[in-house]
Amino acid sequence: MAVVTDSRRVKKTLSLREAVANIDIYAASLTVIFPKVTTVATLRELSKEEDTPRRMIFDLYLAATALDNGITRICTWNFTDFVGIRHIEAVSPEQILVNIAREG
Repeated sequence: MAVVTDSRRVKKTLSLREAVANIDIYAASLTVIFPKVTTVATLRELSKEEDTPRRMIFDLYLAATALDNGITRICTWNFTDFVGIRHIEAVSPEQILVNIAREG
């Protein structure tokens, strides 16, 4: 939601109302994951390995949630926030499109 409503990230933004109306479209093409009971422990382990500023704790929490769900590659506009997090490969949407074009 933050991406499609932010003019710094996309050329043609959606209003919040339009973005909410499109949730079903977004959800149909994505797998929604949730934190597990082990995610806090995974976060604790990741935070020991990283010299983590407070502002990055949410990114580590997202990484911990992904790892606990068996996900090691994530697509994000903020891929640099995940650089150096063990077992996580973060790529930009542009990189995903380039990879798809190469494979196709």
